[in-house]
Amino acid sequence: MARGITRTQVIDCAATLVNNHGFAALSLAQIASQTGVKVPSLYNYVTGIDDVRLALATRGAQAILAVVVHAAVGRAGGEAIMAVALAYRTYIVRNPGVYAATIQPNNPDPDFLHANGELLRVLTQILAPYHLSAHDLIHALRGLRSVVHGFATLEISGGFGMPVDLDASFAQMVQTFIGGLTRSE
Repeated sequence: MARGITRTQVIDCAATLVNNHGFAALSLAQIASQTGVKVPSLYNYVTGIDDVRLALATRGAQAILAVVVHAAVGRAGGEAIMAVALAYRTYIVRNPGVYAATIQPNNPDPDFLHANGELLRVLTQILAPYHLSAHDLIHALRGLRSVVHGFATLEISGGFGMPVDLDASFAQMVQTFIGGLTRSE
């Protein structure tokens, strides 16, 4: 890949590396090795490892927004929540390293902030049929994110060893969350 590489290819390489080896383990040396360039040459495309990490976070936030929007389109209420939760979980499980980048604090990238703002807007829209107060809406948004994040990160780490179908457990958990919203109307 050495000649004619681009910033996009460097970030693509980093995404593959973090998804296979973990976000914390990412280094410029790994990226250089995989792209066939020397570490100093990477500085033609990125300003350093922090730049790569921020780019991964932005890419992940934009991808999560896209899968959530796609899952929500044409659905409402509990059906929309279930579809969004399933799509969000699937993204996390398939892209664990890039997802980990999205939850690192202090990303000033305007595209990252925009994607997260839009995600919040979409999630707020799918919760609108429950007529939650502003205070309860915040709790519900945090709850939905926590349900998906917690389950998916435990799943990725092999934290579920019991011989019960994970998809069924996740669906039941999300359904319980939805039921809690219904009761609070």
